[in-house]
Amino acid sequence: RPCESSELDANPFCGTGTYTYSWTSDPEGFTSTEANPVVYPEETTTYMVEVSDGETTLEGSVSVVVNDVPEQASTPEGEASMCWGIIETVYQTAGSTGAMSFNWMIEPETAGTISGTGLTGTVTWSEDFTGSATITVEGVNECGAGDVSENFEVMIHELPEVDLGSDMTICANETVLLD
Repeated sequence: RPCESSELDANPFCGTGTYTYSWTSDPEGFTSTEANPVVYPEETTTYMVEVSDGETTLEGSVSVVVNDVPEQASTPEGEASMCWGIIETVYQTAGSTGAMSFNWMIEPETAGTISGTGLTGTVTWSEDFTGSATITVEGVNECGAGDVSENFEVMIHELPEVDLGSDMTICANETVLLD
């Protein structure tokens, strides 16, 4: 997915003022007789032009480098299971080829917020959230965002409850089983 189109400019000067243009490309596949054709290369391409005024022919070339969106980011890693009451946890990704920064995401939104634009994202958990949350990340560059990583599932468990039964009164030296 290339970023955008490019306009090629052949700007001759001097000569007779009536010019013809012959554009070709490497890799092959593009030809044009326009002075300033618009191209949409899907890979880095060199464009060659011959400009003639009927008496003299000049040649020139220009390369258009194609930058793609980043590759899919690697799956986040970090704490996958914890008890309620944790405030923050940090997750990391091994990255994404072509990424200049990262967007971190958490679902559901009620789980908390996630911040960071680098290889680590910090989750600030909602104080009343328990259950399953999904953390993902995507690489970003000047061409846009790449594919979102595979899901990383996190489980926030409720605090365990302990019930030892009713209060009881016993005599000294008696034993009682608490269960």
